[in-house]
This record gives sequence, C-alpha cells and structure tokens, in this order.
Amino acid sequence: MIDLPGHGRSSGLHAYLPSLDKAADAVHSVLIDIQAASNPTEKLFLGGASLGGLISTLVCMYVPFLLLSSLN
Repeated sequence: MIDLPGHGRSSGLHAYLPSLDKAADAVHSVLIDIQAASNPTEKLFLGGASLGGLISTLVCMYVPFLLLSSLN
C-alpha cells in the first residue's frame, strides 16, 4: 500500500491533500521505484478504492504507458 502525503505515517498536515494531482504524482513516483526494482520492461497493475480509486484513475490518465491495468 502507498502512504499518501498527509495520510498515515507520511509527513505533512494530517488528512490534508492540497490536490489530487499531488497524490497522483506521489503514486507515480512509487510506481517508478517499484518498476525499476523489479523489471523495467513490464507494466504494472494498480488498484484503489474510494479516494484511492480516483487517484489510480488519474495515474492511468497521466501515465498510461506505465500500467497494464487498473482495478477501481
């Protein structure tokens, strides 16, 4: 699971998300790290529920070349 900025144990104001774009950028950064650590040529699956579903949809829109599928 990804710890979004302002949620869980990440830094920032608790429960404050300045924009969905910032959250999508954070998820994208984590996906890049995961892909680099595993197999850079393989696409990834991304899943999310509720707010995570919206954020994963944004990630799919911004970087479709990175993902094979999204479960929302």
